[in-house]
Amino acid sequence: MERMVKLVLTSQGILTIGLLLVLALAPHLPTSLVRWDALWYRSIEAHGYFFRPGGMSSTGFFPFFPWVWDITQLNAVGISIFNLALAGVAVWLLRRYLRLRPEALVLYAAFPSCMFLYLPYTEALFFFFSSLVLISVAHNFRPAGTLAAALFLGSLTRVTSFFYVPALAAVEVFGWLAQREGRLVPRLGRLVGLGLLPALGLLTVVLYQWWETGVWFAFNKTQQAGWDHRLRLPHLPLTSFGNGAVLLDGLALLVGVLAGGWLLYQLGRVGRGQGPAPRPEVIFAAVFVALSALHTTLFAPLTSTGQTSLLSLHRYVFCTPFFLILLNEFIPRQALSWQTVGLCLLPVVGLAALLGMLSTAPFIQRPPLLGVPVPGLLCGVLLLGYVALWLRAHSRWIQVVLYGSSLLLQFVYLYTYALGRWVG
Repeated sequence: MERMVKLVLTSQGILTIGLLLVLALAPHLPTSLVRWDALWYRSIEAHGYFFRPGGMSSTGFFPFFPWVWDITQLNAVGISIFNLALAGVAVWLLRRYLRLRPEALVLYAAFPSCMFLYLPYTEALFFFFSSLVLISVAHNFRPAGTLAAALFLGSLTRVTSFFYVPALAAVEVFGWLAQREGRLVPRLGRLVGLGLLPALGLLTVVLYQWWETGVWFAFNKTQQAGWDHRLRLPHLPLTSFGNGAVLLDGLALLVGVLAGGWLLYQLGRVGRGQGPAPRPEVIFAAVFVALSALHTTLFAPLTSTGQTSLLSLHRYVFCTPFFLILLNEFIPRQALSWQTVGLCLLPVVGLAALLGMLSTAPFIQRPPLLGVPVPGLLCGVLLLGYVALWLRAHSRWIQVVLYGSSLLLQFVYLYTYALGRWVG
């Protein structure tokens, strides 16, 4: 099994590099790897920050990835391969130190959203630093130096690094409840010390953007004015921008809701002394995923029709090691019966209703490579089928079907992105 996993992942990596070269260098294709957010990162790398009041500006993005791009002096293909290698190293570290299951690794590698791990985006760097955080948390916060560096550098990479702090707090709370001991002060001291590191990183970003633009809190102002990210209650039915991305964004919302519900259940169980606490890295991952889904939903922009858009939620949830940890924990270790799968799909039906998929009217989203809208009901059926396959993923033939279909969709999204259409 181990040899087969290495062969599959190596083959996928070689195929991915080949596709990146074709999309970036083929003269007869109108494709490019520097699209959407990558354009902003390239701008920061080349010219530094600028701030435009009331509109989109480069200050809406964090600086560490542009710094790395500037230091390496790589072109679009080079930085994409660099990101792919960095993500690969992170997955290898997770596999070695957290003993991830082979089937979880293979299925995660084929997940469509993971294409952002090898594009000129910040996902690979954040994935790497967050993997180091998870490994250290799983080994009783050791090595301390690695944990401190990962917390700080991760906070220079993505604003969602702020969720490191409540995730660390949850680990300490579960540990204290499980041990039933009165030594709470050392845990609080460790939490304060570690929590200061992401805060220091975020403060560094604020000061650096102020130094370059003369504007305080430029990131927040740009996100509000340029991308309409402001606190508001969701406007139903939920939707998403892009070419079929609502399926993935909807799945990410479902994963976040389930992670939050599981955490509350475990907190009640451990608090009543009804069993041991879950492993620290699983607690950390669940908190991060749940808060990412909640934050994105509450601060989501509105579409032209007044609906809440789950814009980019699947990137924030799936392109992280936290989802990989949850996948490793909860993929069934043996095939579920179809009756059980049917019961598990009930939340998906509710999600499809929230996303407006239970309709025969033409759906607002357009799948990649197609120019016509499809019925919302068909999108709902696809969502049900995809989740059903994941619930049966222990079966060998379903693993093959799921891996092949997911990887194909990942490459379709890659091509769609390279054409300049929004998919993430």
